[in-house]
Amino acid sequence: MVSRRDFRVIMLYEFKLSHSAAEAARNIALAFGTDPPSERTVRCWFAKFSSGDFDLEDKPGRGRRMSLDDQALRAAVETKPDTTIRTLAAGLEVHYATVSKHLASIGMVRKMQKWTPHDLTDDQQSTRYEICSNLLVRQENKPFFHRLLTVDEKWLLFDNKKSGYVW
Repeated sequence: MVSRRDFRVIMLYEFKLSHSAAEAARNIALAFGTDPPSERTVRCWFAKFSSGDFDLEDKPGRGRRMSLDDQALRAAVETKPDTTIRTLAAGLEVHYATVSKHLASIGMVRKMQKWTPHDLTDDQQSTRYEICSNLLVRQENKPFFHRLLTVDEKWLLFDNKKSGYVW
């Protein structure tokens, strides 16, 4: 596989041979059929060579950094759980979409205006289980829907209690 730097050396060679950018792109595509640089890329490099800049290295990227430390994000959320994604992004100097993706990857969701872990702890799970089982037992002992009386303009639905069997 040919690296990007190798393609740049070949483009410089084609430029030194006084070939046009289109001709150089065709030659590179014929010689290295798999994933060659586009003609537009070759034109950009030829313009750079024409200006006298023969440096083939990548220039450092502009803008915000792409990587984000999950531990730094977790610490920022734990210190102030009611903060927004955009505030976190500004504090960590990354894009807000990056913060959103990393929050999802570390299992944090926004509930009640706070960032909380998505997974429940053992205590929370047991409390949920107890509450649900109490509600089910209550429904069996004193059914809510059997005590309901619904009234509308045109009809009346009354509570028809279950009667016991009489012999």
